[in-house]
Amino acid sequence: MEDKYSEEEILLKIDPSLVLPPKYDPTLSSFESLKRVQEYKARLNEEKYNRILKLFNYWLIKLDNKNIFKKIKHVDKEDKSPLKSLLLFRNISINDIISNPEVNKKVIKKKYMKYSNYFKISIYMKEYDESEEEINWNCLDKENDIETEDILKLFKELLNTIDYKLRYKVYNGVKFYYIAANYF
Repeated sequence: MEDKYSEEEILLKIDPSLVLPPKYDPTLSSFESLKRVQEYKARLNEEKYNRILKLFNYWLIKLDNKNIFKKIKHVDKEDKSPLKSLLLFRNISINDIISNPEVNKKVIKKKYMKYSNYFKISIYMKEYDESEEEINWNCLDKENDIETEDILKLFKELLNTIDYKLRYKVYNGVKFYYIAANYF
């Protein structure tokens, strides 16, 4: 029997335990109620983390840049997921990230709308036309509108939703990107 859902629909399908926050139960103490809310938030963040990790892995596989794979430790050649953790994405030069602009544009074109709707993010500016009194999203109408480095904007926004940051350091005039947890 064939699945009626695509891989993308399954990826973005919401876990029923995450749909609604826990209901108030008057029989529980305030400590127990607070604990249930914190567990709910932790499950929600874990779900978001896993979805972002899947997007990074999808992008890395499509990019197929040998320099990046050499820098990521724990890459299993038989496994289809180069990253086991977001924190393993480190010391990746901007040259490697933008080495294949077509792949970056295709990933954004294919994944942006679904991820932006789920995570409630936007990396593109809204254009407001006063004469028509409507907002036009200048994002994915033409592939020429998508910049090569927009993939970095997308990753930054996604990582911000789970308190991670995409940072860089400059060495010999070249930016090297890494992901760090934003605990403070």
